[in-house]
Amino acid sequence: MGISYVNIHTHNRIDPPVLGIQSFDIQEINHDFAFPRYSALGLHPWNLQSANLESSIKTIETHLLNPNIIAIGECGIDRCIQTPIELQIDAFIAQWGLAEQYQKIVIIHQVKAYADFLKIFKMASPGVPMIFHGFNGNLDILKKLSPHPIYFSFGADILNSKSKATKIISEIPIEKLLLETDVWQGDIETIYQAAANLRHCSTEDLKNSIFKNYKRIFK
Repeated sequence: MGISYVNIHTHNRIDPPVLGIQSFDIQEINHDFAFPRYSALGLHPWNLQSANLESSIKTIETHLLNPNIIAIGECGIDRCIQTPIELQIDAFIAQWGLAEQYQKIVIIHQVKAYADFLKIFKMASPGVPMIFHGFNGNLDILKKLSPHPIYFSFGADILNSKSKATKIISEIPIEKLLLETDVWQGDIETIYQAAANLRHCSTEDLKNSIFKNYKRIFK
């Protein structure tokens, strides 16, 4: 059997032989929700306005006892929504705290908020791996984030030749690179083919490298 494709972040069902993490928001599940084998659970910044932060964090923590939940997220900061930034930062830090306590990786959502994350990580560096999903930062941001245990994931944006993601993906150290479909309905194989073309390598080599990254994160 060959190396599996890894889809590190999706909101769609993952079917074997693809490996990956299916993400759920705390507001879309109930107490006895049947999580797939590899799941992430978090409070998305888009849903903060309609959520009680304290009770949501407690509920997430309760579900972390489920061995199928291997990651927290997606969570993060989005400067294109009306939710107060202070509340978004509090929610992110609370979920990061759970991740450190329970040794879970964190899947990060960010929109125009790299400066906020750099400020947060300057005060305290993550002790658990974190994944910036849908990364579209520039080379300066990449260099500033790279000293931390942070990985950079790319999805359907790399299918658009005009996107920022197509310009930065070739600069990502291979040991920090991951791929995803997020909400896109296409298959992960298409993302791998596009990424391999942009990085001037074979799809098979890329699969091997990303599989190693996946194993390293969940060692």
